[in-house]
Amino acid sequence: MKKTIFFDLGNVLLSVNKKKAIEHFSRLTNISATKINDSIDWNTEEAFEKGELTIPEYIKIVQKKLNLEDHFTEESAIKIWQDVFEKMEPVIDILYQVKSQTKIFLLSNTNALHIKAVRKKFNILDEFDGLALSYELKCRKPEPAIYKKALLMADAEPAESIFIDDLNENIIAAKKIGISALQYKSTPELIAFLANEGFSIK
Repeated sequence: MKKTIFFDLGNVLLSVNKKKAIEHFSRLTNISATKINDSIDWNTEEAFEKGELTIPEYIKIVQKKLNLEDHFTEESAIKIWQDVFEKMEPVIDILYQVKSQTKIFLLSNTNALHIKAVRKKFNILDEFDGLALSYELKCRKPEPAIYKKALLMADAEPAESIFIDDLNENIIAAKKIGISALQYKSTPELIAFLANEGFSIK
């Protein structure tokens, strides 16, 4: 049996409705959803996920890009994201079951706003033995560095570890450094995978 399981957060443990987030943002700012979607700067989003921007710096960039002044704040951003995260109960049930059998860590590309929103809405983050978060580790999946830093945090060897993620590119990267990994597509497939690794799942 493996000694550590790393779980992704978005679309593994919590569903993420990005369309809903854009719709909320549109109502808040009176800017069309199309314009908001077209204005998203993925370089800025990635920089925020890598901890290269603080929350105030990120908020200021968005305000300037969309001429929002004070209409978009940290508080309003957190409220938007609280509404678009929902528990994926079947996978969370599996997490609780394996928690008693091995160490569990979160390994997620995320930012400080998202984590604040999740903490305000759920207590799921308190269930982990540790959190390997991209904005704190200053790197993102599928960069090899984030997997290596997560392994160090967990005091785990690749061959003794499992990684569950919804994106295939992240699974490929994990496997390249020797971690057993599964792209999450369905709960039955996840149960079968973990059972094959020696875990007891009801």
